[in-house]
Amino acid sequence: QTWSMRTDTLVYGDVAQEVAQGGKEAGVMQASIFDVMNDWFFDSQKHTNAKFGDRLDMFFFDNDLIPLLVQENYLKVKPALPPSEMKEGELHVIERMAEAAESISDADFINNDIRKNQHWALLPCYGALS
Repeated sequence: QTWSMRTDTLVYGDVAQEVAQGGKEAGVMQASIFDVMNDWFFDSQKHTNAKFGDRLDMFFFDNDLIPLLVQENYLKVKPALPPSEMKEGELHVIERMAEAAESISDADFINNDIRKNQHWALLPCYGALS
């Protein structure tokens, strides 16, 4: 499938080169799930201006494990507060954590529906809430 997306012809030399590279496409970032999570949580300056779709693509790196890692680590991250909320600081941080917990809970309901009823079209919604 991926071969037909790049070219219509199959040449032995191209296949041999692909096999020599281990089937990895040039220009595709090779990262582990932990690199993605580190970028997502602890190196958020890279993704401050990232579009929602780009952030959702990070979810699809491993859509089974990412939500579990998010649930395990979201309390360890201190959210950036807008200047209007800086005065009350800790209260807004607790409110944001409560909203995150509610979102994770909603995502779990959606995941159960996806798995139980095979509603795979809900996967982007699950990613957004996870």
